[in-house]
Amino acid sequence: MKLEDIFGKKSAADVFTGTPFKVVTKLVPFRLSKTGSTEFYVTIQNLKAESVLTSIVLELPQVVGFDKPGLNVVREIRMGYLATGEEKTVRTTIYSNHRTKEGEQDISLTAIMHYRDYGHVLNSVGKKIKLRIV
Repeated sequence: MKLEDIFGKKSAADVFTGTPFKVVTKLVPFRLSKTGSTEFYVTIQNLKAESVLTSIVLELPQVVGFDKPGLNVVREIRMGYLATGEEKTVRTTIYSNHRTKEGEQDISLTAIMHYRDYGHVLNSVGKKIKLRIV
């Protein structure tokens, strides 16, 4: 047992090597109408050799929202501990509102690996998803 194990510290070489997650996204329906909504599915798989505390942060453009008035454009979803190889899927609804215009918008997704609690970040993976509005 190392001295770092007693105090709960991790080696920086262990933390920042390789990608910690596999992230798969899906929109159902894959287009958002100017007067409707779409379901956004995010599947996270742990690629590390140990269980990790995981959360995701979704950021939408101002022309859509997580609620019908379009006031909430950022959402953090805490997924808990993921065992090695385990995957979890979360679902959220994206609504159009009075500011919605036709075209493509970017959804920003960040999958975060935490240490001890959700206040300490070890590593993260970012992804941009195109949302087509018709």
